[in-house]
Amino acid sequence: MKNSRLLKTDCNSMIRISVFFLCMSLTTFAQSNPSALFQEWVDAQQNNTEPVLPNFSFAGYHHGEAALPDPSHTIFDVTDYGAVPNDNISDKQAFLDAIAAAEANGSGIVFFPSGEFLINESGTDDIDQIIRISKSNIVIKGSGSGANGTTLVQNSFTNATDPTKFWTAPYLIQFKPSSTSRTFLTNISANATRETFSVQVNNASNISVGDWVRLKLSDNTPELVAEEFAPYAVNNSYTTIINEVKVHEIHKVTAVSGNTITFKEPIHRSIDVAYNWFLETIPVIEEVGIQDLKYKGGLIQNFTHHGSWQEDSGWSGILFNQVANGWISNIEFTQMSNAASIGTSAYSSALQNRYVGNPGHSFISVNNSTGCVIGLNKDESAGVWHNCGVNAPSIGNVIWRNEFPTTGNTGLEMHANQPRANLIDFCKGRLGVNYGGAESNQPNHLRHLVIWNFEGTGYTNTGFEFWRSNFTYAKVIPPIVSGLVGFTLSGDTSQYQENESPGQHVDETSLYEAQLKYRLGALPAWMNSINPVTAVSIPTTLQVEETQTRNLIATITPADAINQFVTWSSDDINVATVNANGAVTGVSEGTATITATTEDGGFTASSTVTVLAQGASIQYTETFEKMGLSGWGQETYVGDNGFTWHIEGKGTGAGTSTPNGYIDSTKEMYMRSGITGVLSNTIPGGISSFSVTCKNLWEDGIERTLELLVNGNVIATKKTSSIANTYTFDVNNIDITGDVTIGLKNNSPTATNLSIAVENITWNTFSGQTASVEDQLLKSKIKVYPNPSNGVLKIRTSDSNIQLEKMELLDLTGQLILESKNINDLNIKALNSGMYLLRIRSGKGIIIKKVIKT
Repeated sequence: MKNSRLLKTDCNSMIRISVFFLCMSLTTFAQSNPSALFQEWVDAQQNNTEPVLPNFSFAGYHHGEAALPDPSHTIFDVTDYGAVPNDNISDKQAFLDAIAAAEANGSGIVFFPSGEFLINESGTDDIDQIIRISKSNIVIKGSGSGANGTTLVQNSFTNATDPTKFWTAPYLIQFKPSSTSRTFLTNISANATRETFSVQVNNASNISVGDWVRLKLSDNTPELVAEEFAPYAVNNSYTTIINEVKVHEIHKVTAVSGNTITFKEPIHRSIDVAYNWFLETIPVIEEVGIQDLKYKGGLIQNFTHHGSWQEDSGWSGILFNQVANGWISNIEFTQMSNAASIGTSAYSSALQNRYVGNPGHSFISVNNSTGCVIGLNKDESAGVWHNCGVNAPSIGNVIWRNEFPTTGNTGLEMHANQPRANLIDFCKGRLGVNYGGAESNQPNHLRHLVIWNFEGTGYTNTGFEFWRSNFTYAKVIPPIVSGLVGFTLSGDTSQYQENESPGQHVDETSLYEAQLKYRLGALPAWMNSINPVTAVSIPTTLQVEETQTRNLIATITPADAINQFVTWSSDDINVATVNANGAVTGVSEGTATITATTEDGGFTASSTVTVLAQGASIQYTETFEKMGLSGWGQETYVGDNGFTWHIEGKGTGAGTSTPNGYIDSTKEMYMRSGITGVLSNTIPGGISSFSVTCKNLWEDGIERTLELLVNGNVIATKKTSSIANTYTFDVNNIDITGDVTIGLKNNSPTATNLSIAVENITWNTFSGQTASVEDQLLKSKIKVYPNPSNGVLKIRTSDSNIQLEKMELLDLTGQLILESKNINDLNIKALNSGMYLLRIRSGKGIIIKKVIKT
């Protein structure tokens, strides 16, 4: 597993998914792009084996199972304790008094009405006095983060405890228990595999169900250090990890049986008792949060990284320290050194926060924490230096659906000092820039970092290295990467553990959501409530040959709805079947209705599928409507028929930055001279004819040349000069069989602006490529009987020149069920009743026959 690369085009490296089905789905049809890594993880859950991917499904407030609460505690309005909004007089004491009253009550909402409240003023306040919440069930709540909401203003910094250490100015608002003392409980007494739930201990007498404990590793044995650095050599400049390899995992105890302790959550680092593993207590406060307000600091100058302690940490806002099941939500930050940090905490969430205005040092990060979710946050400034990320021995955390700038002095934080097994999940931003972390604290991240469906830019957009050569910083132990879009990784495969589907997102948009859905059976209601689904659409018609598989794409409205899951059904499985990913397989001639139903809201859309006899010609049209390109650029996208297209040019028409198209009002694109502006991935079925609508742009009267490329070869050329009218580029009698690629190149002279707009690419498959006379003759000479059968299929040939090589039995979705090199018999007795496809490989070719198991 450690050496597999899971490249889409290399079926030999796919994990636990049938070779035939996966290659067909990813390479041939491209619209359905399920993750082999995720499927391997599902298989591991079912088989109780160690997966490649960590299990992140327990992350977040109450392990992702519950919405952030709408507390009904007693309200302690700060104006009842002397605060007056908008009077330019400090409200810090009133804030402190309201907190004290809520804590004395045992619970409470410290409430701020609309207006501006000053919470740290030099001259009137002790600016170093921390506003501290030290008991559970205390919530700080404003009247909203928008217009007419609440603004907390921290005009004065807090002083650094050591001005030579620029990070030492404390956070002003701190959620922290009265005692943070952690004490030793017991040593671990047996090895344990990562992603399992139980540990053996020497003495469980002081551990009870419901306890929060911390699982720790603290050791500097050279063999352990070398293991942490692998596959790289130990670097003695990285003194922190040389002196102590450390794991800090916080867990909730759910069972104690003898000396076996079972946790609610999986452990993320395998335990070897040759090293110093133990459990300790960890006192926490729970059900605390801060929400619905603006937080404005005093950092008004242009930020200089490490320019001063004031800039780096003077205006630090919210800190969680030893908090479980806490939240930070709906807060707009501005002019902050550090907006918020979740430190030495567990299973808490920071959701739907924003950063605007003057950017500072960091946004929201997890520091030495376990199982927290930093999600749905957006940096709308020019770019905070360290955007949301992880720091110190943080483990099992999820950086989920955040959006950050892709340019400027900003990048996702990965601040060294031994974070491991964290997830960057469906985020947009910059990677490899401003990770943070002194040389002594490197590497930036240890094993099992997962980067899932990331989109954006890197420190370089080609040849990106995770373990930067010839550079002191940016050192990441090879991560697991899936669906990376926007830049390409180094060709050095030792730079990553896995690199699945480079350049194209995988179908499982968010790994966190997919794992949570698997664990709970459905996405939790709180996720559905964020941008709920209002509609679904799929192509209204589809043609497919018998035994052929094509994919339908379901388009969810709104596009940013969290729950994108749909279920698929066929009203006549004797004509066409459909699998869980929308892959439609033709069974016999006729029509069937395929329906997609959204998990959220139960919205439906249907497609009439016509199944044609093998060898029938099918017509496809690519309209560019699913293209996202708006203006000049490059894009890879999945088009109308589930085929992947690479575009280089300018997107025009409805929904783009140039809404009035040159050919019609719908989406189209145009390409400059010398550019292959349209190129498909592999498309099945061959090609017999081709047509595209075109219009020449600019430079009237100068001849330009448009070329049709099939499999990279120029098949036909169209030369025109006028810019007055649209025209079609038609090519007939192409008759190329098998899988093909289709491209359009503007091969006009590059000295002038001879652009060509194109719209509605149409082609017909080559009717001779699947049912030739030779194929029919071969099929007639190979007999399969008895059919139907409830036991053993016998395969015989009437021609001694035909050498049978291999038999493969597929279900109607195209998934491999059985295979055998026994050229005489195939035992199907153990299979469920139904129809299957038998693919027979011979020295004369391949045929497919339908068989029925009774």
